[in-house]
Amino acid sequence: MKRHLIVLLVMGIAMGVVAQESIGPQLGSGFPINPANYASITISGAPTGAVVNSVTVRIAGTALTEYCYFQLRDSSGFIEYTFLPWYGDFFFDHTVEDITNFAGRPVNQTWELWGQGSNTTGERVDQWWLTVYYDEPLNPGVRISGPSRVEVNDMVTLTAALTDMTGPYSYEWHLDGSSIIGATEAQYIIPAAQYSDAGTYTVSVVDGSMTTYDSPDFVLQVLAEGSLPAISLSMMGILMLLVIAVGVLCISRRREGSPTVTD
Repeated sequence: MKRHLIVLLVMGIAMGVVAQESIGPQLGSGFPINPANYASITISGAPTGAVVNSVTVRIAGTALTEYCYFQLRDSSGFIEYTFLPWYGDFFFDHTVEDITNFAGRPVNQTWELWGQGSNTTGERVDQWWLTVYYDEPLNPGVRISGPSRVEVNDMVTLTAALTDMTGPYSYEWHLDGSSIIGATEAQYIIPAAQYSDAGTYTVSVVDGSMTTYDSPDFVLQVLAEGSLPAISLSMMGILMLLVIAVGVLCISRRREGSPTVTD
């Protein structure tokens, strides 16, 4: 089964298929729903140009009497999803998945949950969560490639990988939201990693059209020496023997399959 999974993953890469990503679940603040009211969540962490595939919403709160009525809206104000009314739940906690009404809309925007109770004081949303699923945009964009876990004193190279962008380019690297002085090349190299180098890296790239693209967050962990597994000498020896054995077997089969020459 594992071999089949590996083949599928390789085929996906070759065909340019990008795995679905998600933002969230992000937690929204509670609010009363009598009278009608709303609260919002602003999403800004998706890659530039990412558009919605589907949305999942979880809403928990207090209804007290007959029903609760909710809508999810995006910042355009024109696209919305109306939830089925929930009846008879004194306390409610409902999850609605695979909402596709917002497909093709930007992920990075302000999302609003509107609620209306049944005219009883004390009805409210206690908590609500929003998860937005999207297919990461292939074109254009920038992302960071490199090791996510290293040991102290390891050399680290982080690379800004560009997709379908036209130069010339300028780069600006950030660590935990602050610009890294002098980090203005396509690669950011840390000669010997220290604990202070751990954190969340991003890179902003300005292309030839003067458009700025920001990479998704890239988290680098710096661990103590000896924390990461290493291939032992005995394991390397076993691997070498396996390689030699496979080579000998291939040669043997070739000889067996060769035509016999007789006088």
